[in-house]
Amino acid sequence: MADYAYVMVTGKLRKFMNRIPEVGVPRKVTTEYLASLGFKSSNERAIIPLLKFIGFLDDSGAPTNDYKIYRDTMKGPSVLGRAIKQSYSELFDIHPDAQSKDTEALRNFFSIQT
Repeated sequence: MADYAYVMVTGKLRKFMNRIPEVGVPRKVTTEYLASLGFKSSNERAIIPLLKFIGFLDDSGAPTNDYKIYRDTMKGPSVLGRAIKQSYSELFDIHPDAQSKDTEALRNFFSIQT
C-alpha cells in the first residue's frame, strides 16, 4: 500500500502555490518560512510533505528545479501537472482523467490504496 501526501486545507495550498512566483526562492521551506508568508496553522504544515511528495522540495526541504521552474507563470502549470501525474501515477494509471473525477471516485481509489 502506498502513502500519499495530502492536505486538509486545499484553499490554503492554492494560496501558497500562488505565492511561489511572487516571492524569492527560499533556501528551505520550513514551518517558519510558511509562517513568514502567513501560513501559521498546524494544518498548513502539511504543505511541506506534499511539496516533497510531488518533487518540489528535496528531503531537506530545499526547493528543487521543478519548484524554481514553477515560478515562471508560463511554465508553472505544466510543471505542476507533470509532477502530480508522476507522483500519483497509480491514480492516473487507473483514471487517466483523474483531475475530472468526482469526489467519490477519488475517495474509492485512495481508500483501497492506503
